[in-house]
Amino acid sequence: MQTTYVIYQCHVKKMTEPRCFPSATRNAGPILDVLKQFLGQTDKIKVFEVASGTGQHAKDFCTYFTCAQWQPTEYDESLLTDISLHCKNMKNVKQPQKVDISMKIEDWEFKPQHVGKYDVGLCINMIHISPIECTYGLF
Repeated sequence: MQTTYVIYQCHVKKMTEPRCFPSATRNAGPILDVLKQFLGQTDKIKVFEVASGTGQHAKDFCTYFTCAQWQPTEYDESLLTDISLHCKNMKNVKQPQKVDISMKIEDWEFKPQHVGKYDVGLCINMIHISPIECTYGLF
């Protein structure tokens, strides 16, 4: 009997490399195409990303939207390191923050109101895999 191994495009080989989610790799291009319809490449905007996952999207999108300031957030604390590794040396990506979107904003440890107004809220790949309270928290 032959054993088959599947190796993804972003396979992690060392502990110092960020994890990669195949779905984020697959959908980054189509999502970027949609964002381009609404955001200019040189727009000086502040983006608040909810459920940033591994940070792959933040990295991909900030490479294109070089004037945007990106604030990645994530509920799963183990992914904050992945976000930092993916976005290492990117001046337009802020330190990732833990946010539980199901909570009221005033109960968050991270206080986005202390860093000013955001122009864009972005949430990708969360609603279909999270409790309904997280979806309510977006609004």
